[in-house]
Amino acid sequence: MRQLKLKAIRICEARRKKCMYWLKKSCTLKPFTYIPLVLDPDRSVFQKSKISKSKAYKKSRSKKLQTYIPAFKRKLSPDNLLTGNEKKILLVGKPGIGKTTVAQEMLNLWAQKEDNAVSYMFYFNESLMRSMSHSDDPTTLKSLLFGKYVKPEEGIEEILQDIEQNSENVIIVFDGIMDTISNSVVKRILEKDLLCDAKIVTTCRPEAEDCGFLSDWPSYRVEVHGFNDESISSFFRWMFDTDEDTICRILNNPELFSLCHVPMYAFIVTACICLSVSEAKDHPCTVTEMYVQILRDSLKICNDQTTEHLDKYMHHQKQALRSLAESAYQAMLGKTVNVTRLDGEDHSVLDAFLTSSAAKDTTSSWAFLHNTMQEFWASVFQLMTPDKITQVLQQCQTEEGKYLKHIFSFLCGLSSQSSNMVESIKFLISEEEVRELSDQYIEKIIDSFIYCETQQDPDESNSDVDVENLLFICQCLYEHQSPEACLLLLEKVGYEFNLSGEQLDPQQCCAVSYVINQSKDRNVRLDLEDCSLSDPGLRLILRALENLTMLRLDSITQLQMWKVALRSGLQSDCDNLLRLCESEIHLSVQEQEVWKPAEEVLKQKRPEHIHLCLHVGQGTQHITTSSMKIIFDCLSNIADIRFIALNDQKTHSWNEEVKSFQMDLYIQGALYEMTTGQKRVEGLRPVLAHLIHSDSIEEQSKFMVRLYSKAHDTQEGILPVLQPVFQTTPAVWYIDLSEKGTSGVLEVLKFQNVKKPVELWWSDEESERELAIFLQCLPYVSELRFNDCIPNTNDAIKVLVDLFICAATLEGETLKMLSSVCGYSAFPFADRDNAGQCAFLLDLYSHVSDYETQTGRSILPALLPLYQTAPAVWSIDLSERKASLLLEVLKLQPEKKPVELRGWSADESDVRSFLQCLPYISYLRFFYRQDEGELPEEWRITFFPRLCCFLLKVFLQGAVNDILTGQRSVEALLSLLGLAHSYDSTGKCMLLLDLYSHAKDYEIQTGRSILPALQPIYWSTPAVWSIDLSERKASLLLEVLKLQPVKKPVELRGCSDDESDVRSFLQCLPYISYLICDCQFFLSMCDELSVGSEGDALLSHSLLQALQYTLTLSGWLPSVSCEAVGAVLGQSTAAMSWTSLSPHRVSLSKELNFSSNK
Repeated sequence: MRQLKLKAIRICEARRKKCMYWLKKSCTLKPFTYIPLVLDPDRSVFQKSKISKSKAYKKSRSKKLQTYIPAFKRKLSPDNLLTGNEKKILLVGKPGIGKTTVAQEMLNLWAQKEDNAVSYMFYFNESLMRSMSHSDDPTTLKSLLFGKYVKPEEGIEEILQDIEQNSENVIIVFDGIMDTISNSVVKRILEKDLLCDAKIVTTCRPEAEDCGFLSDWPSYRVEVHGFNDESISSFFRWMFDTDEDTICRILNNPELFSLCHVPMYAFIVTACICLSVSEAKDHPCTVTEMYVQILRDSLKICNDQTTEHLDKYMHHQKQALRSLAESAYQAMLGKTVNVTRLDGEDHSVLDAFLTSSAAKDTTSSWAFLHNTMQEFWASVFQLMTPDKITQVLQQCQTEEGKYLKHIFSFLCGLSSQSSNMVESIKFLISEEEVRELSDQYIEKIIDSFIYCETQQDPDESNSDVDVENLLFICQCLYEHQSPEACLLLLEKVGYEFNLSGEQLDPQQCCAVSYVINQSKDRNVRLDLEDCSLSDPGLRLILRALENLTMLRLDSITQLQMWKVALRSGLQSDCDNLLRLCESEIHLSVQEQEVWKPAEEVLKQKRPEHIHLCLHVGQGTQHITTSSMKIIFDCLSNIADIRFIALNDQKTHSWNEEVKSFQMDLYIQGALYEMTTGQKRVEGLRPVLAHLIHSDSIEEQSKFMVRLYSKAHDTQEGILPVLQPVFQTTPAVWYIDLSEKGTSGVLEVLKFQNVKKPVELWWSDEESERELAIFLQCLPYVSELRFNDCIPNTNDAIKVLVDLFICAATLEGETLKMLSSVCGYSAFPFADRDNAGQCAFLLDLYSHVSDYETQTGRSILPALLPLYQTAPAVWSIDLSERKASLLLEVLKLQPEKKPVELRGWSADESDVRSFLQCLPYISYLRFFYRQDEGELPEEWRITFFPRLCCFLLKVFLQGAVNDILTGQRSVEALLSLLGLAHSYDSTGKCMLLLDLYSHAKDYEIQTGRSILPALQPIYWSTPAVWSIDLSERKASLLLEVLKLQPVKKPVELRGCSDDESDVRSFLQCLPYISYLICDCQFFLSMCDELSVGSEGDALLSHSLLQALQYTLTLSGWLPSVSCEAVGAVLGQSTAAMSWTSLSPHRVSLSKELNFSSNK
């Protein structure tokens, strides 16, 4: 174990010395300090969301994958990973983000501890992993542990046996797993075929995780996110000690600061500052510029060159630099960090950038300081040999070659035409060559990453863009620093970035902000809903708001962005946020430090008032008095106040917190008004009204009772100030007789100066005491209502009767007031169908009648106001045996009321009772809706026959009553039926025909005459006979037409092909004043009339007269039809004058015959 710990300490010290080599000597003397990295135990996969240009962006994988992420993300440290129970750990992160730092910190912690539970820990770096991934060596566990890592001084077999038998005491770190693993030993360890109880820690880039072995490797997955704000500050304070000026310049440079969340870039920034005398504010802000600075300073230090002679030296070493770049490029193609040292090359160049590799190969092997440095040098080779760019772009589109895309970020930076970059790399390539390369390849690079590989046409409107690639291209364009290239990308994505659901680091935010800021003429639409962003990232996004026309944010991100904007103190940021977020400002009630700058925003007069959104968490302390004062002072500029739940979890307890906040605002506003004399309660009422009105009337009523009670207990004299609130809310009071809260409502009702409706509710037996208290509320009540969703109206009737009984026992005007609050037209519901109201009133009458019969007490007189005002139309179903009840309530009414029958009964007693109702009915109609789809088909088909049967029984019973009593029931019924019906004219005509048919059948069956009594009906109605002859009604129509004293118009809505129906209809022609029919039926009538008999001639004359001598014949008229029409026209008298004859098409063979008859 001692030998392993010494090995671990040497590995950690070697890496630190390698890094500190680039820094000033003062830095190298510092003891190493681990700066905490953000570790996220995220079990989901990296999202690769696709974006559609036609409609924002379409996601290739739903962001619902985020539901697999644990809601509680605990803070992890290398020590947690070292001592935890997880046996397979996968550290994932982009290059330079700190994966190796975490792994080596675990190694360092293990080496420093004396009482380790783990006996053995082995660490294999990226160089070894790359060499072993494509090699069969080592072939055994023994050769891996003791050949590639460390060889024990003695007892190799005993140690190996202990490792194999007690593998739970072993940790193996594979730092830098590639997409393929050829070595069988490494693969068996990962698969737990070897050392099945050992803890295996692996690191990889995201692209390596998505393919190959790791895509199916179950593990405890941890994302390494780099430094957060605190860690960045800690890093630079550790590096620069008391040099506050330098630290401040870095922390106040947003672009530079955004880079430093990547530990590797933070180190490079430090190196640039240490190696250069320039100010931090003048330091390069792109990654590529920093790497170029490292290149120049490294050559200067290693070769003892002065700044004046450096460019000349580098130009002299151009071939050596090219060889180094080519070696880096070839190593990348081979997926290895090992670079074979070329004999004969200038060692001074190579030694400046390469270090000895730990791989034990037969040839000399070297590696760059970091794999990102290798990518940088590979891009240098691409810059010097641009003919290979297209080939590498094609490789990037494959799973095997997508890791090569990181070259292009540096290549875009190197091909920047900025003066600094051109001057820095002129020893490699001329300014003209840079310009040509940029013009030729930048659009190809953009297209290669924003369009899917299967898409042939870049102009295809339905193309998809991968969000990861979109962000990568933004980073490339930020490195390239070309506004023209940014506009090119914006045009290709339709000036719309949908990044919803993404986790954006500050560097990505910096790149996106830069691209958006290049859009000067057309504004961009940006969707950041459900994104995860840090404060530095948001600060950079704020810089782009001016160039946005749409910004979509979730409420949590809005809160975070407003916090950053208010802390920045820039008025333009706040103005742009208000413009883009529909005049909403989001504040947390817990973070008091943002309220003061928010006051400056709220105080300003704007065309649109501000929506103040307060974020409240469960258990949040109430808003401070100072914050409330800010709200009161700015009320004139606030449209409304909204409360938003943290994490959108609106639980019952959260709702109670919000109601408590509202009460505090009202009460503190009243106290403020009492102290200053400034009207604040009146101003609070409209901004909080929407919160109360969005609640049910039950919640509104309970809120107002609680507010009254709290205000009453707070301070004497506060209630009169709050009176405007109680006057307007609620519009309808809710009282539950079973909750024993009626007394509280009574107190508030007394406080109001206007009567309001009350909705009564109960959940169990109401107490007599609650009834009595409610009756005390009557002087303050305008209407008494029941909820229209009550499950059982019988319970409501019982409560109402109990109220009337209780009121009857009290002295004074109680009973009269109760009758008055029930005496409105819609009683007992505020909004319910007419049938429900009628059923309630009839059942109420029945219940009261039974009560009076049982007790001998009189209640009905008190109910008279109810029945004198409601309903406007009585709608009943006689099949429910309600006719006798209807008669009783109709007698209570001072004037006749309309009655709508929704159903009818065949029972003779119900018919007789209904007849007795006729003197109290103003008109009678039958409920029937042909568009009522929920009615059964059978019901609709049988409606008219059943109605006819009922009417016949009513007429028959009426006739009998008239004979026995001398009444005029039939006459009254005829009068009522002569008025408008609720169904259309066709339905009315069909009803009249069916009624006539049933009357004839009844006369045949019984020998009694009923038709003379029905005859007056057919004298007055209908004005136009509208019938469907396809239902064989022609013979019936003839008979009813004969009953009419004058001719009536007839409209045929359907025709029959049956000759007998056509012949029957022809007999109707003498009784028709005007005929409307289609062309086909006219031709059918002509066929019947073409015989030429004297009778047919008269019918022909009647037909033409009914058509008012106007014919319009359409379609193809065959010879037979032409002859028939000609025959009918030929039977017309010479005195007839034709108004119009318009044949559209006729048979030419019969045209002469047609015309001669005209």
